[in-house]
Amino acid sequence: MTVHFTPGPWQARLGRVFGSDGRAIARLPVHQVAAYERQEANGRLIAHAPDLLSTLKLLMRDFLAEAESNRGHEPRTGELPHAYHVALSVIRGAEGEDVEADGRVA
Repeated sequence: MTVHFTPGPWQARLGRVFGSDGRAIARLPVHQVAAYERQEANGRLIAHAPDLLSTLKLLMRDFLAEAESNRGHEPRTGELPHAYHVALSVIRGAEGEDVEADGRVA
């Protein structure tokens, strides 16, 4: 599956998240002055989404390489820890695949 999201880096400012091309990709409405801090925190989290996804993919790749070198073969699905499966479902969901609550591809 090809992912078609706006490439990073993204920036959060003034209640919006902007892509690397300077175009707004998300608007974070705020209805109360007290909610401004939450809006800013949400913006920062959204703005780091591309970096978080690429870092998770890098960690998964390195994990598999390490597991393979320790065992001398590519690990079978059942040999991998729960965290690996959770991370894989997060990556798949971010890339647009339907993922069940237990992490399986729907």
